[in-house]
Amino acid sequence: APAAQAPAPAAAPAPAAAPAAPQLSVEQLLDAARSAMNDERLVAPAGSNAVEFYLAVLEQQPDNDVARQALVDVFPLAANTAERAIAQRDVAEADRIIALLDKASPGSFTVTSLR
Repeated sequence: APAAQAPAPAAAPAPAAAPAAPQLSVEQLLDAARSAMNDERLVAPAGSNAVEFYLAVLEQQPDNDVARQALVDVFPLAANTAERAIAQRDVAEADRIIALLDKASPGSFTVTSLR
């Protein structure tokens, strides 16, 4: 039988949010996100972390329940990481994490309070 997954036609350029992710399929992104979670790469390093992979899934499939729930689950842990970055005066890292949190939950009280 022919392979079930034919190469997808070239799509419009993806937003610059996740530069490494656009060429990956939803399943590949979910696998990468699970691997990142297992390795405790919740929000770092930039471009290779669970939050960015789950956000990239939602760019391709906005109604993906697995990615949505994972972001809800990881959100408080990521917020704690941002708070630690702020406490360590690592402003650039804190800003990067807060931007990810804002994409995961736009306008949330947590994001507002971290800023």
